[in-house]
Amino acid sequence: METRRPLLRITNTGISTAVLASGELMPLSPLDREWTGLLDIPYRVYPNETPFEGWGYWIIPGLLAVGLCLALGVAVRRYRR
Repeated sequence: METRRPLLRITNTGISTAVLASGELMPLSPLDREWTGLLDIPYRVYPNETPFEGWGYWIIPGLLAVGLCLALGVAVRRYRR
């Protein structure tokens, strides 16, 4: 859902289904039985970029850098007193 792409889950012995880009869950396959089905899954070739796709992996390093700068600032301030 975060990347606005559908997800297909296909297994040999478990639950097979599809999750649409909106997060909606399609009907599940029955357990421990052969099943064939045809699902109509809408797909956008070029969806808009989400905030996570743009800078999501930089949030943690950015917060660590801000925290380190704040800690150094507090340490320098206390040292000067």
